[in-house]
Amino acid sequence: SIPWLLVCLILIWISTSYVHLLTLFLLFGILLYLFSMALVTLFKERGIKKFLNKYTVTSLLGVLVAIGMWIFLPKLREMTRYFLSYTPPWAAGPSSAQRKLRLFEFLISPDRFPFAAFFFLGGVQVITRRNKLGWILLWGFIAPLFLLTFIFTHRVPTYLFYVYPFFLMIAAFSFVNLLESETSIMAKDSFLRHKLIKGGLLSLFFLIFILSPWFRITLHIPFFGDGVTNMAVTPDEWKEATRIVRKRVKDGDLIISSLPQVALYYKVHSDYGLNWSNLKQAKEKEFKNKDGRWVDVYAGVKCIESLNELKSLLKTYPRGWLLVTKYHLEHVIITPPEVRKFIEENLGKPYKTKRGTVLIYHWNNLS
Repeated sequence: SIPWLLVCLILIWISTSYVHLLTLFLLFGILLYLFSMALVTLFKERGIKKFLNKYTVTSLLGVLVAIGMWIFLPKLREMTRYFLSYTPPWAAGPSSAQRKLRLFEFLISPDRFPFAAFFFLGGVQVITRRNKLGWILLWGFIAPLFLLTFIFTHRVPTYLFYVYPFFLMIAAFSFVNLLESETSIMAKDSFLRHKLIKGGLLSLFFLIFILSPWFRITLHIPFFGDGVTNMAVTPDEWKEATRIVRKRVKDGDLIISSLPQVALYYKVHSDYGLNWSNLKQAKEKEFKNKDGRWVDVYAGVKCIESLNELKSLLKTYPRGWLLVTKYHLEHVIITPPEVRKFIEENLGKPYKTKRGTVLIYHWNNLS
């Protein structure tokens, strides 16, 4: 459907611009789906219909638009080249992120093997049953897996989670088909056809599902507060914090943050990172800049290494901002007690995000 395809493209554009750049993975998956349907149509149809069908036309149009953007949008071309060739410091060298089969190993690891088995079985069922929706999901998952494995310079399982629901849906497809098959067997068996027996089997299955720890964790995820999970689940409060800084920051202001990589994602570039855990990690992995300074493994910014250095920076820069997660400020492994005491006693009352999990300290001509 051309109208729905246009709606899909608009939603992908919105998501790419305002949610996450990796939404482009989905666009590549859609193009692969269109190509596959075009090939199927070429084999099925005869005459001019072979070439003038919606899949072939849309596929060619997509290729022409991509070529046109590559030729006439140099900024987009350079940005694409940059992202394809970029390797962050933590993924360089003899890192597991450099292994080509890193993501495949992740999928078939012991923790996920049951899912992987159902996924491969579901993939076979999608092909043999010619399930259209299944093909869309399959390409939507295979496309980023291919790109991350063979095109990008490093591979991190986290990136795969953006399309991991497709993996689970195809696994669920084969599981449901298996249950349907068993249900048909029950219908033919006089003993298993008994309502109590069928009800008992279904109750046993759902009881195991409900007792699963993953089921309980899933129910709690939407209610996790920002900051209580080291920002691993919901970083929306950082989005609000960086918006506060962007509205008030002036040229020459110093910016320090406890999570410079998250601040950078929301368009605030930190000059220094205040995170002793990241400092320890940088020392363990020997991450230094050209001046010999320890740098944050994820964002590449200089790490503040002592309370005296923090005091010196505040005296050197008359104005500045400190963005720190309350979680980080209260954990001695990340923020030593003497550093926390200095911040609270000298930087005054901070701005707070809606839930109060990210604190924004500001100084102006600190004496």
